[in-house]
Amino acid sequence: MGTPKGGSSLPTLNFGHTIAVIPGRGLNRKSLWLPFEGHLSYDFKPGVWISLDGNFWVGGRTSVAGVENSLTRQQHSRLRGTGAIRIAKHQSLKFGYSDGTYVRYGGNYQNVSIGWQYSWLGNPN
Repeated sequence: MGTPKGGSSLPTLNFGHTIAVIPGRGLNRKSLWLPFEGHLSYDFKPGVWISLDGNFWVGGRTSVAGVENSLTRQQHSRLRGTGAIRIAKHQSLKFGYSDGTYVRYGGNYQNVSIGWQYSWLGNPN
């Protein structure tokens, strides 16, 4: 029931590029950005686990009408911790916290989450 396997996953690599038309200003472009992610998790017993996630992304300079603004280059890093505990055969509670560890431009915030999950698929351990 929402239990990740122990160990870590491989970093992921994604590419992004955005193009938009702004009336009266011409073509707006956002350059390529590169995010990387890593995940670690530990299972205490079936239905009880914790995880630590981190990411880093860089890039995304914007340009309007062909003029690039170097001050809009984004570079961020975030850490997130999550824990889950099963409260019934098909239900669990999840708790999480994330924070920006390095923020160069925008996106500096903290997040606290509490969730209830009900799963009707599969057979939990």
